[in-house]
Amino acid sequence: SMYSDVSILFHSFYREYTGIAKIAFSIDGGVTFTDTIEVHPDIEVNEVTANDYQVMIRMPFNIAGNPNVKIQFIYDGTILYNTSYNGYYFWMIDDMKIVETPDNKLSLLEAEIGGWFSSSPTTTLDYGMEYTYIPLKQIIADPYTFEGVVLNSGALNQNTQLNVEVFDGIGSSVFTTTSTNSLMMPQDTITFIGNSTFTPSNVGQYYFQTWASSLDTLSDTIVKSSIVTDSVYARDDNNDYAGRDLGRDCGSMTMGTYFDIYADDNLSSISVYIRSGSDIGAEIVAMLYEID
Repeated sequence: SMYSDVSILFHSFYREYTGIAKIAFSIDGGVTFTDTIEVHPDIEVNEVTANDYQVMIRMPFNIAGNPNVKIQFIYDGTILYNTSYNGYYFWMIDDMKIVETPDNKLSLLEAEIGGWFSSSPTTTLDYGMEYTYIPLKQIIADPYTFEGVVLNSGALNQNTQLNVEVFDGIGSSVFTTTSTNSLMMPQDTITFIGNSTFTPSNVGQYYFQTWASSLDTLSDTIVKSSIVTDSVYARDDNNDYAGRDLGRDCGSMTMGTYFDIYADDNLSSISVYIRSGSDIGAEIVAMLYEID
């Protein structure tokens, strides 16, 4: 009751199928819960947080300052996905604290090196396409574009910008850019766009560090990497991110990967990862589609 701006700080490990993690608040000792906040709105179906992800949720202003507050953690598995099915994965929480909201705090929610809003006209404006391997010819035609989603999770207004620094494979800084400043009110979320794009001149691995800053604070840094190649184009960095065993009883299916072609080139081969549970002799067919 002595504080007008209060936040909940805790560790959260969350994977979404169609369940949703929420926190509700009561000012009458738990008789009624009138305010509900979704904890991981940026996590989509089959996505997962880091297992030590730290969350800070700012209580609604009508909750802070009251003497008989109850907090309710809700894991709702009744939410329908595409109006057809519902279900769970999990939500695990630990180390909860009730803290006074800091005056100045920025949270970098997402970072993108493929561009959402500033990408070339050949892509839509609602997602960015990142590649772990990309041919030099393609990245010269459409350079790395930097964007970040920033939340002002502090109690005061903050004049904020996005910062990006690029390092080569031996750790040398080869490029920096910033975004235009924007005044963020508390709980504002803004997508910032870097003022310059990066065109590598050589093949090799590059690391991208992205963070937000104001005069009073810095956000955490998100680090991503990408390898510029002579001819290999890939999304998955040799990892099994999505897959199905070949030869399953339920029948065949089609799985696809999207590649942006910015410069004319010749396709010489297609390679895929075959999971160990697949049947020997199962048929696999490679097909190439144009998206218009």
